[in-house]
Amino acid sequence: MAQGYNKFMVGNFNEYKEARSHRENVKQKGCSSAFVVAYNGAKRITVQEALMITSQKWFK
Repeated sequence: MAQGYNKFMVGNFNEYKEARSHRENVKQKGCSSAFVVAYNGAKRITVQEALMITSQKWFK
């Protein structure tokens, strides 16, 4: 419970495309508020920063 919300972290992905695909699967199962978040070690960073660090492209 954080700020009145239940927060769950599911999965560990090295490829952004895989994380986005998993997010869509979670949303199809009824969780309307699913997000992709990125961490560099224990520090949360933006997805854009993670893509730049790993030389990956934005995937829609």
